[in-house]
Amino acid sequence: VERVMVGNEAVFRWIGKTDDPSGMSPRQLIRHIQHVKRNVKVPVSTAEPWFVWLRNPDLAKEVDYIAIHPLPYWDEKSNESHIGYLQRQIEEVRKTYPTKNIIVTEVGWPSNGASR
Repeated sequence: VERVMVGNEAVFRWIGKTDDPSGMSPRQLIRHIQHVKRNVKVPVSTAEPWFVWLRNPDLAKEVDYIAIHPLPYWDEKSNESHIGYLQRQIEEVRKTYPTKNIIVTEVGWPSNGASR
């Protein structure tokens, strides 16, 4: 095991206030991350969309690296090219957290996604 991820879009689900039991506040997720970090010897993080990282500096402070999901398909306001969108979102997170390694953990465009 080279890295550990604690949760996947848990804060994103919490923000949406869905009935999804995997959603949790940043504070709850930080407690889980701290627990895991005390018990493993590899870098620990969680995976969230790019904007969750920007809105939650306490979460970013707690992780060893940032696992980002820049998904232009779901950003209805984006009129950029897909590559331009990715570059801009990654760069915005990089500027906000210049000392953190950033790993893109989900990206892509469905060929037959849900219509919006």
